[in-house]
Amino acid sequence: TVVEIVNDDMPFLVDSVTMAITGAGQAIHFMVHPIVKLERDANGRRVASGGTPLAESCMHLQIDAQSDAKALAEIETRVAAGLADVRLAVRDWKPMLGQLEAALQALTASPPPLPPDEVAEVTELLRWMRDDNFTFLGYREYDYEPRSGDEPMRIIEGTGLGILQDSARRIMVGREGFISSSPEVMQFLTRQELLIITKANARSTVHRPVHLDYVGVRRFDAAGKVMGERRFVGLFTSAAYNRNPRDIPVLRRKVRRVVQRAGFPPQSHDGKALLNILETYP
Repeated sequence: TVVEIVNDDMPFLVDSVTMAITGAGQAIHFMVHPIVKLERDANGRRVASGGTPLAESCMHLQIDAQSDAKALAEIETRVAAGLADVRLAVRDWKPMLGQLEAALQALTASPPPLPPDEVAEVTELLRWMRDDNFTFLGYREYDYEPRSGDEPMRIIEGTGLGILQDSARRIMVGREGFISSSPEVMQFLTRQELLIITKANARSTVHRPVHLDYVGVRRFDAAGKVMGERRFVGLFTSAAYNRNPRDIPVLRRKVRRVVQRAGFPPQSHDGKALLNILETYP
């Protein structure tokens, strides 16, 4: 069976289409992916001249022969959904970087009532993410509204970007379809900490088939109460995983704390062995 796709050329296409097809349980036996320049008119029809030359991705894949209509429909649905997420992420990449800059400016101009070294470290981490260490796929802002039996967060309408543009899209859900407002969840959400870094429940449909990385920057009122958060979702890049943790903001503080608590002299055999373990741990 042949799968063919024509799409505006953009990042992540090959990875995302491959993920969608293999996620449907299909093996890919052959694939070609030429990029061609075509001119089209305002209605998208090809023209010999007078249109706008655009780079287009043409993908041809051969998979296991399929005769079941449900299997074919699942492949088409998965590929279409993956491509839609790719387009959203690529379209909103710059606006998401703009929101990162806005978070940085807010931390600089009106720092929250937290220890200055914590604010400085989070600021450095956001800058580090901006420097090609994080693939931004979605962004959204929330207000915290702890109410019994309801979701503890309210989406601020109009703030969604990328794969979080649709307010119905959830990346952190419980068994009942929403995050409960249990005491444990509320304690986590309202911690007097500036940064949240965790894994989302949802897997990425773009680039790599892994759980999305979720980085939240909490918002505080003048009295120091947690009011909400700016949420960035995406994937830490392969370059980030290969860096020395002593060069990565936030992680470097954890490394220092572990070494200090271990109490080994830095130049001793045990001190050097511990540091090597921390630097090479997956």
